[in-house]
Amino acid sequence: MVQLEKFEKYLIEEFYDDFRTGEMSHKTFTRRVAFIIGEYDRVCGGHDPGGLYTGRGARRHVDDFKGAFEYLNGQDFVEEGRVAMIGFCFGGGITWQASTEIQGLKATSAFYGPAPDPADVPTIKPAVFGVYAENDARITGAMPQFQEALERPA
Repeated sequence: MVQLEKFEKYLIEEFYDDFRTGEMSHKTFTRRVAFIIGEYDRVCGGHDPGGLYTGRGARRHVDDFKGAFEYLNGQDFVEEGRVAMIGFCFGGGITWQASTEIQGLKATSAFYGPAPDPADVPTIKPAVFGVYAENDARITGAMPQFQEALERPA
């Protein structure tokens, strides 16, 4: 079994604290976290725990967020068309990639992370916001081409 990290334990404890005290509601989701993608099936289904974070790379994460997006839009307490995504570092790259693939996202915000392929930029429909450090060429090297692609008429 995969050992939960400290942050994951905290999130789960927060949900159960709300449940135990009778305060669990749709606000629990918006107050604590936007969404947690479970790895239960992958862990308990006999898969190699070390393989959870390798192999399919970004593709696996984007597919997981597509599933999360569909799940959230199916909930009564979620107003369709108001789901957004935010990512930091590696998650920023996943957020950019998801913005090219998940139709119906309202907005995305990436704090660092690799840009998507400029050829995929015309498929970006949500409002986007990116935060990058100007002098960190390792991270921002592709940003001029990406910004140019974003500003190009569709």
